[in-house]
Amino acid sequence: MVAAVLALESPDLEAERHLARKQVEIQRKAATAWVSLGEGRQAEAVGAMRSATDLEDASEKHIAMENRLV
Repeated sequence: MVAAVLALESPDLEAERHLARKQVEIQRKAATAWVSLGEGRQAEAVGAMRSATDLEDASEKHIAMENRLV
């Protein structure tokens, strides 16, 4: 039981949580961009998508997870 609790605090798990939070932020910004574009706010949409793609470019990659924003 104690080992299971200690595993929850492992650095690997924290790294995975950080990566997941970053991915959620990327997807949120991309979704915001599409909504803005749909509502006719093109400049806001472009800014949000650039922000999303900048975060995506800076994120850790795996071959199976390329082109997530397409």
